[in-house]
Amino acid sequence: MATHKPPPNYLSRRFQTRLLVMVAALGIVVFMMNEARKPENWRWFERLGQPPANRSNTPPDTRLRPQKSEQRDGPVVTAEKPLSLQVDQLDQDADARDVWRIVLKRLPAQVRDWLADAVFAARTDLPATDERVPRGMAYLDDLDPVWDRVSNLASDRGLDVTSAQALWKEVKAALLRWLHDEPLGTSAPQTLARFDQLLDELACRDIRDNSVLQPEERTPWYRLMRKLRQGARAGHDESSRAVTYAQLFSQPDVYRCRLVTLRGDVRLVERLPASANRLGIETTYRLWLRPDDGTNDPIVVYCLELPPGFPAPPRSSEESGEHAAREVDEPVELTGYFFKRWAYQSRQGLRLAPLVLSRSPKWHRVFTRSEDWASGTWTVLLVSLASAIVLSIIVSIYLWRRPLKEESLPSVEHLRQLRESSGE
Repeated sequence: MATHKPPPNYLSRRFQTRLLVMVAALGIVVFMMNEARKPENWRWFERLGQPPANRSNTPPDTRLRPQKSEQRDGPVVTAEKPLSLQVDQLDQDADARDVWRIVLKRLPAQVRDWLADAVFAARTDLPATDERVPRGMAYLDDLDPVWDRVSNLASDRGLDVTSAQALWKEVKAALLRWLHDEPLGTSAPQTLARFDQLLDELACRDIRDNSVLQPEERTPWYRLMRKLRQGARAGHDESSRAVTYAQLFSQPDVYRCRLVTLRGDVRLVERLPASANRLGIETTYRLWLRPDDGTNDPIVVYCLELPPGFPAPPRSSEESGEHAAREVDEPVELTGYFFKRWAYQSRQGLRLAPLVLSRSPKWHRVFTRSEDWASGTWTVLLVSLASAIVLSIIVSIYLWRRPLKEESLPSVEHLRQLRESSGE
């Protein structure tokens, strides 16, 4: 007669312990899956194979050294060089940027500002207002005498400025059509885009490292801010690259006015009122970023806005006349234009830091503080434990109420044979 293996005792302590261990293992798997989906836990993988950044024994010296200057009895007076002298300084292989730099320097500030705004508006399909049309026509006429003088001086010295002057004629024709609300045609948008990029390059030449923000840097500052605010409407095909603190600090000329990508933790947020400008920007935010490449020195980032929910300085401090600032510890990733190696006052004296302009940082809202991490961890653990308990109870009730199979019970004939064999 075949014997059947008796079923296990599902209510025994040993079996329930094994079942609880299996459910707990499932909870650990769920917890590990929750941690594996967080991007910051995989940043080490991106740095595999890359040389360590700024790991030398001699970190960059961020102190601002005093500049040697000659002693003068009276005040230093700077004046614009004569036009003839500026043309004399041009090389035989001078390109359009060098010639246009001379022309723009001879224009009044309001004419330069109007020209930059008009070119940007025309190439981004913004209409010309009626009150600006007469003024624009007059400003365009003011440019012709300057070009005539530069062309005559260059011809006398054997310099060829025809390419730069030809660009001006194309730009002027496109702006005239824009002022009269006429179609620009097929080639005019490319011409305006090329000229707008030339204006960007010329403006960035006025940026000076190892100093505070200078008055002549207002033009490149707000040109970059406008490109950040317009985004895709600006029309420039630019790609950013991830950089480190050491790259920006030691090679400012390489990254000047170029898009860079940074990662790190924001340690301080400041709300600053913007100076009067044509873009209508009223407030900017200054972020003190500790980069994630191991550098202890900060990178300063000026932003147009903060992400929704990002901890910002209280507005009550602004109303009371106090400096609006707030200490935080938030991981971010941002893309912006590198501006300069900026001088600022710290507790240790004048220091230097890379300065970047960005529209808004990308905030990685994760549990970074200890209490938030503990709260999130305990939530996952408690949910896993509760699931294990509920599952154990369900399995126990199911097995308790499950009827035994008929073949597992001893038959009457088998019981009779047992009694006879025992002599009862």
